[in-house]
Amino acid sequence: MSSCQSTGGITSTPTLAPVRSEDPAWAHARAVPGELLNEMKKSKEKRRRIRSEIGGDIDLTSDDIDDRNSMEGQSQLSKGKGKSKEFGTGESVGGLSRFFAPRTTPGAQPSIKSSMCSNEMIVKAKMAVVRWWYDANLPFNAAQSKFYQPAIDAMTAIGPGFKGPSLYELRGNLLKMAVNEVQDYLQQIKKIWNETGCSLMADGWTNQKQQSIINFLVYCPKCTMFLKSVDTSGLRKDAETLFNIFDEVVQEIGAENLVQFITDNDASYKAAGKKLQQKYGSFYWCPCAAHCIDLMLENFSDPRYFPLIDDTIKKESDPLEKAADVAAVSLSSPKNNNPLEDSSIMALTF
Repeated sequence: MSSCQSTGGITSTPTLAPVRSEDPAWAHARAVPGELLNEMKKSKEKRRRIRSEIGGDIDLTSDDIDDRNSMEGQSQLSKGKGKSKEFGTGESVGGLSRFFAPRTTPGAQPSIKSSMCSNEMIVKAKMAVVRWWYDANLPFNAAQSKFYQPAIDAMTAIGPGFKGPSLYELRGNLLKMAVNEVQDYLQQIKKIWNETGCSLMADGWTNQKQQSIINFLVYCPKCTMFLKSVDTSGLRKDAETLFNIFDEVVQEIGAENLVQFITDNDASYKAAGKKLQQKYGSFYWCPCAAHCIDLMLENFSDPRYFPLIDDTIKKESDPLEKAADVAAVSLSSPKNNNPLEDSSIMALTF
């Protein structure tokens, strides 16, 4: 290890560490070699990282800051080969978080900081959230969102002083970032369509404004994705019109990715689906089973069919009632102890 020792004066040797005070002892200080300096950095960073992983987030004390500044200042004097890394940016060793459940997981070991919090502090923090919740008129089931606890964890990780997003951020840059995030996720789903194929579902319904809308959803093994909606209020819902709408959606998905096309069991939907199947020949059209069951249940509850149902029940139950009457007469007949031997009774029974 090479070292440099001054022979007098505080500033007599230009290779000494930066002078932080007028103490004459600095004139006899030695510059830390770069190799030893890197070892000290790694040791200190490793100790800080382990303490942070096990005991929760910890703030740097003033001594840590002074030590870090001193080490950064002395690192400028090292003449080792290559560039030294910045403090705290050592190579990652994976982190202990991979081997432990998150702090918010039920049954997980709480951090030292959270375990030292009193019940009064916890209630105070929850009441702060509650006041904002009620003031913003949020529904109670919003607390069941999978993004609820991660948002709280992210804010508590930063610590006091964190300022939430403003109105302009929520409707500006942050909104664009959220849209881009969703678009990226949808692109990942669309890539699965090429691998496994998908099913296209057309769901027609009428909203409260009496507008006829067709929702298009795409199903694949990963999930079901809402694709788009088409307002058909001012359109004539014949087979040709529906075929043009369906054909445009199929081209958007890609006929080569489609396995089946599912629609309502209406006559116009059925004709449009069959025509689409004949055009491409690479997928099948089939009616929606849930829609077919709904139509069956609606017919059962239609009063117009009640007389027909009653007549059918009577026709089916008359032979059974007659057979029961004949059996009762035969059992009460005095002239034959064994009514099953009477051929006339057997004929009437069968």
